[in-house]
Amino acid sequence: MPCLLYGAEAWFEGRTKNPLTNRSDQPPVVSTRISWHLKALNQTLTIAARAILPAWKTYPGWALFRDAGLPSALIMLEEAKLRFALHLQVVDKNHPLTARIKISVIPKGRGAGGLQKPHSKVQRLGLILPTIPRHTLIAPHYSLGCRTDPTNGIAKAEAAKLFTKWWDTCRIDVTIFSDGSEQRTDGERFVTYGYAIYQAQTQIAIGRGSLNPQSHVFDAEAVGAWRGLQHAIRLAPHGHRRLWMCIDSTSVIWGIRGNAPTSSQWAFLECQAAMAVFNIQVRWSPGHTGIIGNEAADRLADAEAKAPSQPYGMAAEPTASGVRSIAKSLLNAARQRWWD
Repeated sequence: MPCLLYGAEAWFEGRTKNPLTNRSDQPPVVSTRISWHLKALNQTLTIAARAILPAWKTYPGWALFRDAGLPSALIMLEEAKLRFALHLQVVDKNHPLTARIKISVIPKGRGAGGLQKPHSKVQRLGLILPTIPRHTLIAPHYSLGCRTDPTNGIAKAEAAKLFTKWWDTCRIDVTIFSDGSEQRTDGERFVTYGYAIYQAQTQIAIGRGSLNPQSHVFDAEAVGAWRGLQHAIRLAPHGHRRLWMCIDSTSVIWGIRGNAPTSSQWAFLECQAAMAVFNIQVRWSPGHTGIIGNEAADRLADAEAKAPSQPYGMAAEPTASGVRSIAKSLLNAARQRWWD
């Protein structure tokens, strides 16, 4: 398959495209004239399928592909197109392709200040998926515990007992519990977070917020951890108290201690920058085990989903994980249309 699709990103953008000009006598879409390419690819796939299946020459092509477990040439090209469109969105801000997909602004004349029409296949493919903030290509990050399993190999029930016992001994330190939520209400998708800040088992502050719907609970966990830490830093006198980030998501803990993932990278980098300045530690607090702070953060995230607020800052932008889900749904829809 890789040999058959080699270089498809350079010539395939779909069966149709928008015309270069918007004249009234033109149709809304025009053909990309790739029928010959599709025919050649399908012939190659058919020959390969007949070589491994005991099928007659009159056996229908669609049934041959189904029995061989092969997609059609069009579906393979659509998959390659969506992979490349996703790649265009998740490359770092200094990547050469980042400048290639940027659409220029009309400098003067009619329509000045607006965006020009895309003039290349790369620019048109860059419009398939929502634009996300460009992540930064940075050196590997290593911190205390970056190679240690946050759970320490302990079951959730036992870890919850140990955590509660430890938390009862915290008299001066500030603990920040955060949680994320992803819910659907009346057909709408809400991605929210909540956090609760404690000192000596006394709740001193709470907060909650929403993210762009084109994100996931992983992003909400990361953003909630940073927003809670940011709030705690403003409350606690600098250098006098230790701050504990109590997080129930081991994936988020890995990202804070080690290399920041692409999705919601900004939140992880903010946490790492704060940890380099203040006395901040990260601890795993098992979720849904009756831990007071976890339950409070979970209730705040659920309450935000029922009465969502407007996302602000970087949280208002789509995330890499959300865009990946959109690309996957587009691919599944293309496959279903072919079988229908």
